[in-house]
Amino acid sequence: MQKNKKQKSIVQKNVNIFDFEQRETIKRKKPRKVIISRVSNELISSFVFAVVSFSILIITSILSAISKGNAGIIAGILPMFAMIISIAGLVLAYRSLRNDDVKLKHVYTGLITNGLLVIVYLVLYIIGFAA
Repeated sequence: MQKNKKQKSIVQKNVNIFDFEQRETIKRKKPRKVIISRVSNELISSFVFAVVSFSILIITSILSAISKGNAGIIAGILPMFAMIISIAGLVLAYRSLRNDDVKLKHVYTGLITNGLLVIVYLVLYIIGFAA
């Protein structure tokens, strides 16, 4: 007889998930927060700046290789302009890092690509001044 009482109490503790009245009374421990991630305009322009800067790097490298190192003043001014664009993209990506509702993978992509391009341009200018 005692076993039957224990079994009944166990059965009564189970919750039927198909009973909608019981389901509404069950409370969640923590309410779910729905955060809509978005890509801000700053991130888009940061990535565009990185693409433009990388394109200028490739174009000036090809131009310098074709002319065998005698490309002229254009090959020196364009990378400087591209480095300024990369710094602007780096600043935009850093500013969007503070926003809570942006996708972090896009922020890190902007930060890393623009940061690497700034480092590449600085190394190229240091090598150019040392030569």
